[in-house]
Amino acid sequence: MTNAYPISLLEKKAILQILLRLLEVSSNQSDLIKHGSDGIASQGAVISSLENLKKLGLVNEEVVLRGITKSKALYYSLTDKGRDVARLVLKIQERLEAE
Repeated sequence: MTNAYPISLLEKKAILQILLRLLEVSSNQSDLIKHGSDGIASQGAVISSLENLKKLGLVNEEVVLRGITKSKALYYSLTDKGRDVARLVLKIQERLEAE
């Protein structure tokens, strides 16, 4: 069963914080998980949120092989659509913080 309202995917834990984090800088998955360990979400929630962001076409995922061992790292950046959505989320956040 598909969801008739894609916005409902944005209701998942940590997804809005991840969008705002990626608006600041592209990041790899482990950095997002570390950032998440500061109180945003668990590792599972971060990974699930990234999958939902990919489904919505808001993030790009790039596999990078690092070092001599060629260990795999997943890097994420916002698509143009993702940047637009993240900027709207930022405006909402700023409005909520305004007195």
